[in-house]
Amino acid sequence: MRFLQSLTTFFAGAALSGVASAAAVDTKLAARDSPFSDLGLDIDFWGAMNNYCRNGIGSKRAISQLQVRADVPPGYDAVRPGEYLDYFKAITQNGAWTDFLVSCHGVAIIGDTDNAVSKNKFLAHFYATDLLMDSLWTDLSGDVSRQDLTNMRAWLSLPDISSAPSDLDPESMRKVEDKMKQLLQDLTGQAPTVRYHNMADASNRVGDIGTMQLNNADETVLIDGQNVPFGS
Repeated sequence: MRFLQSLTTFFAGAALSGVASAAAVDTKLAARDSPFSDLGLDIDFWGAMNNYCRNGIGSKRAISQLQVRADVPPGYDAVRPGEYLDYFKAITQNGAWTDFLVSCHGVAIIGDTDNAVSKNKFLAHFYATDLLMDSLWTDLSGDVSRQDLTNMRAWLSLPDISSAPSDLDPESMRKVEDKMKQLLQDLTGQAPTVRYHNMADASNRVGDIGTMQLNNADETVLIDGQNVPFGS
């Protein structure tokens, strides 16, 4: 009888544990933001955005052999599509760099802090699909929000809609752009500083077009190879 009671207690505990685990998973899933999926844009639109982010644009434009293809600066960390990198305030060497921002969005965030072991520098490469953008935004915004930062500033590299291929709906692109701008303003308390990259040039890696760089030493941001002061 004691054995049966123990067995019953074991299974009851396991069942409750399973319910608790399921509840924890459900809570975690529910906590994930879905700002880009919630736009309700057509699946064909996201498919085209994904295609250009992955494969680029076949351009007939002749590229001069004198133009140097951008490459990751020595000592810098490369940010892969769909990911972000962050650095503590105490880290003042090198930084992060990403490229091939065609239909993708590049985001840099820097904040002020007196805490040397607080993360205050972030660089993200948002891969252009709704679910992946949702996932990265949840992770990035959550990480930024957990730091004790003030005077947060954001930089944003966006595809120039006027340079988009004909199968990308301009209005849908504008909705994604506006959503990213609003999210960054809500997170940092300030409007992001924005630059636009030509999609064909970014795809063909013409010079530094389609790149974004975060420098740890002086906490500056380069977009398309050019230093971009915040608010400019």
